[in-house]
Amino acid sequence: MAEIRESRERIEISERMPVGLRVIVLILALVPLLAPYELLVVPRWERFGVALAVALLISLSALAVSALLAYTALYGLNQRLRFEGATRTIVYAVEAAILPLREFRYTFADVAGAPVNAHDWTEGPSTYGIALTFRNGRSVEVGIFDRQTEAEALLERIRALLREDP
Repeated sequence: MAEIRESRERIEISERMPVGLRVIVLILALVPLLAPYELLVVPRWERFGVALAVALLISLSALAVSALLAYTALYGLNQRLRFEGATRTIVYAVEAAILPLREFRYTFADVAGAPVNAHDWTEGPSTYGIALTFRNGRSVEVGIFDRQTEAEALLERIRALLREDP
């Protein structure tokens, strides 16, 4: 969920994956590793057969789940998008647990577009995010909103800040 801080001259949208959640997901990544151990190491297979093929398929699936969970814990992004009216700049900062903080600075004039993107899920309601496209081609999406009106209201406040003269 996005955290939004606003003042007259600044709007900041932050999305963070808490450290505690990262640790829990990383620990959960170890659980599927029991399947390959129990199915391949403990039985001490002597010849290849259908049962071993099924055990290999299950083990490979468990390894894929473990890798996906570990990737999520280590590379899940923390991002911050800050609009500063006084300096007419936009700062996009992104980092992960094992990636250093990277900041990208743009001027208000660098913004090429800023629509509200809808994400339609197979299960559950749609969610909405604000996508900024810059003239250099880079695109950034922030915010997870349950209602389109919330996303559009924030986008309108951002557009007002972008239009405001210094």
